[in-house]
This record gives sequence, structure tokens and C-alpha cells, in this order.
Amino acid sequence: MLVNYARAIRVVRAVSGLDQATLASRVPCTGSYLSLLERGKRSPSDATVAAICQAAACPREVFDLLAGRPFVEDAELLAFWRYMTRTAH
Repeated sequence: MLVNYARAIRVVRAVSGLDQATLASRVPCTGSYLSLLERGKRSPSDATVAAICQAAACPREVFDLLAGRPFVEDAELLAFWRYMTRTAH
């Protein structure tokens, strides 16, 4: 299964209401690096993914779902549902 970190980062950033500069400052990384990640030109390290999730207040399970990783447990579905309903406008 193809893991699409770029899509996951873009969606998590959009749902959290953060612009690239704000998310980059919270990760911390440069805006240029975050842009490369969002365009799929670079792959994030596990530590960068964890920092993005923390900065955007996104459960890691939700990020993994958005990136296309298969579910491991039903708890991940519940975490996704809670995250999406919490941020729904």
C-alpha cells in the first residue's frame, strides 16, 4: 500500500486551520521543508510526523489513516471519528 504523507500533511494542516508558516514554526522546520513535504518531494521522518501531529493536535492514528496506512485496531477508527467531529464546522 502506498503511503501518502503529502496528502496527510495537507489535510491535517487544513483541518487544524494552520497556514504553512505557522505549522512549520511549531514543528519546528523551515517553511521550505514543509512545502517539500506537502508536495511529496521529501518523506518525513517519524519524529517529524510526530511533531506535525502534536502541532496540529491530530492523533497519530488519524494521520496514518489520511496517509493511507491500514488500520491496526478499531480504536483508530474511533480516534478518526472523534477528531473529524471535533473539528467539523
